[in-house]
Amino acid sequence: MFNLFKNLTEASNPSEDTQCLQKADDSLPRMKKAVALICYNNFDYFSRVLQSILDQKINDKPFSELYDLYIFQDGLQDRHLSTSKEEHAKVTDLANQTVGPDHFFLQTQNLGIALHYDFAERFLFEKNDYDYAVFCEHDMILGEKYLHELNKLADKFKDDERIGMISMHTSNYLAPLEAQKINSQKYVGMAHSWGFGIFRSTWQKMRPMVEEYLQLIGDRPYHQRYHRKVIEWLNSKGFKGVATSQDSIKACALVNLKKIRVSLFPNFGLYIGAIGMHFTQVNYDAKKYAHSILYNEELPPCPDLDLASYKALLARAEHDLLLKEGDPVVGEVSVTQSANGTRVAPLNMASYKIMAEDVASAYKIFLDRLPENMGVIEPRIGVSSQQLFTSFLLSEEFLNRRECWPAVIKAAQTIVEMNKKS
Repeated sequence: MFNLFKNLTEASNPSEDTQCLQKADDSLPRMKKAVALICYNNFDYFSRVLQSILDQKINDKPFSELYDLYIFQDGLQDRHLSTSKEEHAKVTDLANQTVGPDHFFLQTQNLGIALHYDFAERFLFEKNDYDYAVFCEHDMILGEKYLHELNKLADKFKDDERIGMISMHTSNYLAPLEAQKINSQKYVGMAHSWGFGIFRSTWQKMRPMVEEYLQLIGDRPYHQRYHRKVIEWLNSKGFKGVATSQDSIKACALVNLKKIRVSLFPNFGLYIGAIGMHFTQVNYDAKKYAHSILYNEELPPCPDLDLASYKALLARAEHDLLLKEGDPVVGEVSVTQSANGTRVAPLNMASYKIMAEDVASAYKIFLDRLPENMGVIEPRIGVSSQQLFTSFLLSEEFLNRRECWPAVIKAAQTIVEMNKKS
């Protein structure tokens, strides 16, 4: 495999004569582009995703004629030393064999997702001045034409200040092929930040808010970050704080810049991450990712993004992320509207309702996982405590966790005894 990639990388570094011919043929200089594969310890996922990247072609030519491939592997967490050391080492060996030491970076200690992404981004955009980069994670397989179509979007929007991120994996992954074909020229908002492309200029503009976030979470293990502290910080900036992940923070930063995260309707990616930081087999199955329908036909030239579509996509993102009048926030405050804009005022505790942080905590307590996305949190914000707890206690996922039944019974008995005394 290393020889295969060696041939591909040689093709991406043409001779001076060839470069001169290319410049003569191109009306504008080509963007300097890279693909970054972010990985950790799952060899099965990693090997499948890596192969899907190596198989990519753009205009029937190896993707490496336009993109440099880098692999970034985070160091093993202490909690995984006894269970994943061998898997982690296998990922390291394959990555090194495939791209070589100049394009593979292994962290000696675990940085966590946020700081690991930061390392990769700084390497590409600051140290090596790439104009544009595609970030892939080790649990989403790229469909046959993923980079081909994403590259068309990148060339289309390279000078469009309205665009924050682009991808070719959408929430329409279960849509029939006929529906995907009919809507192939329709722009939709990005769902998860999987296999996304971003321009250096956009990354630079996001930096102030992202750097604040990184300072806030510090060097504490990422999975143990202080969710409440992050949500309080987001609330202070006028955001709902429905999630505290690094990709959610970037989504907020882009909304603040009036930039949208956009895809075309058809789905070109297959998410395989049933087991990971935010997913379990149960909720992976519930989302039916294994039944994703991949669109493998070439799309027509990218359509223009008209003003009405841009405004609609931005409004949708703002609705999802920005605080509105009456929205509950962390820290015993609520949002009201004044003549000068949004302000924060003390909350009447008698009217207290469930907040985003409470929903996230309930997921950890009852289901032993984090919520999969913002969409599952928002409907529960503002409900009563009783409504929230009942929805979890009666959920199929919780009822399937038989190990929790003794604790539930004991809690019920305690409540009954307390009611008798009162």
